Amino acid sequence: MEIENLEELRAMVIEKGIINQEGVVSAKAMNYFSGMYTSPLLDEVWGLAFHNTEMMDKLFGLMKQAADTGKHEVFGGILNTLYVISGIHAPNELHYILGCADFEIKQIYAREFLEDFADLMYDYRAEADEGAES
Repeated sequence: MEIENLEELRAMVIEKGIINQEGVVSAKAMNYFSGMYTSPLLDEVWGLAFHNTEMMDKLFGLMKQAADTGKHEVFGGILNTLYVISGIHAPNELHYILGCADFEIKQIYAREFLEDFADLMYDYRAEADEGAES
């Protein structure tokens, strides 16, 4: 389904429970949304990075810095680039989150994404350590 504008995307985000009609963000729904899409994306990026934890740490640091300083355009640009290079279609809801003017929804998503990223780094480090021992 092709979504053409932010209003259609907003309706989809409301339907999924990520925000309500007034635009209040559901932290629980955002956590679920982020968790559902972050792992497949970063697993692909991990492979494209040749299982290099230093490269992934740099990517994490860059995205964290953008989120911490409220530079959501930079954060979103990096995220969109990751989707493009990984060959994975970015979810329509993400287009709303990154394209809307709501600072709070962007900040909450960035925080959830970065928490998921940090959690995945434990697995990537263990995988890299296993490979180094072989």
